[in-house]
Amino acid sequence: TTNDMTADQIHEVGQREVARIRAEMQQVMQDAGFRGSFPEFLTFLLKLTLHSSDRRRAGVQSCCLRRALAQGA
Repeated sequence: TTNDMTADQIHEVGQREVARIRAEMQQVMQDAGFRGSFPEFLTFLLKLTLHSSDRRRAGVQSCCLRRALAQGA
């Protein structure tokens, strides 16, 4: 694909999206009454996905969560 954005502009869009998604996840944590840290919440979600009946979806989710944890989310 092509677009008119520079690499720096694309990076900035990505950074904004990460911040937006993290803020949404933190709101979910608060709404659910989760009292741990953000990394603990990611670990909690990872454990939930490992027990999911839909193994394919769980595999994708756990891969994403593991990557987020590895990056120090």
